[in-house]
Amino acid sequence: MLIRNQFCFLLCLSTVMGAAQVGGRVAFPFLNHSVSARITALGGEVIAVRDNDPALGFRNPAMLNDSMHRNISFSHEFLLGGVQSGFAGAVWHVSKWKTTFLSGVQYLNYGIMQGNDPFGNATESFSAAETAFNIGAGHQINERFSIGMNVKYIRSQLETYQSTGLATDLAGAYYDATSRFGFTVVARNLGVQLSSYNDIKNSLPLDIQIGISKKLSRAPFRFSLIAHDLQQWNLRYEAKAAAETNILGETPATTQAWVQNTDNFFRHLIFNAELLMGKSENFRLRFGYNHQRRKEMMVPNLLSYGGFSFGVGLKINRFRLDYGRGNFHLAGGSNHLTLSTHL
Repeated sequence: MLIRNQFCFLLCLSTVMGAAQVGGRVAFPFLNHSVSARITALGGEVIAVRDNDPALGFRNPAMLNDSMHRNISFSHEFLLGGVQSGFAGAVWHVSKWKTTFLSGVQYLNYGIMQGNDPFGNATESFSAAETAFNIGAGHQINERFSIGMNVKYIRSQLETYQSTGLATDLAGAYYDATSRFGFTVVARNLGVQLSSYNDIKNSLPLDIQIGISKKLSRAPFRFSLIAHDLQQWNLRYEAKAAAETNILGETPATTQAWVQNTDNFFRHLIFNAELLMGKSENFRLRFGYNHQRRKEMMVPNLLSYGGFSFGVGLKINRFRLDYGRGNFHLAGGSNHLTLSTHL
């Protein structure tokens, strides 16, 4: 029998993969993890950009559109500790319905781990993985407004513990092609845990988001701002002090309320930008900043690039290759690769 702290480790690791949930209070936090190198490079979220990238439709079904027709995308990410994740999806458009459909699968594999009995003796090794199967549709109401929905069946297996769930994403978007301005609202992961690991059911990682994007008319830049976890104001984790004084006999300074509120406000925001070069925008440089990730992963008094991300995209003929680097903390980050093409 495996000791419980190994199972807890898996749940905590899964929580780290989530975008913005505090303290492992939800099931399937991997649902909020980035599904493409482009999204990783842009800080972990891109919901207000409208183009032919299938992964964007997976994150926001209201952005599914006819330019994605017959496009497929494959992504794989190398995370810390040998953990790996990925996504594969395909899109097709039905003109008479003004609707674009998406099918895809998202997965997270924790690899093989060594089991131990309650006395620390080695037993059989075990694996852990989580998968979400997705079907989505986006409908164009008129020239500028669209709506969309994803339905996801989720399966998770951590050693002998298993859990399943059902979730849906609902979204609405406004996009003006003339000004290249986009605005969207997304409610992600509305659903239930059908079966749980230990007969105690948890809620899913609900994430209500608002996003805007704007491409400059006279410069090859596109900027986006995403506000996430709007269903929950306080994203800070305040640890209780172990003692009133530290080892030097000093009383720890308390953070002023306005500083805490300002920090908490920016934890809801992700900033990103794309530099689009070439006549057909075939070469792209990307940058992103996720304030919550930086604050949660930082080591006090040590400088790191946690929360910052970057990447590059290159299109050659019908193929597009993207690379994204997401920095978590001093220990490292993730490397993400995506290959997409038109059939």
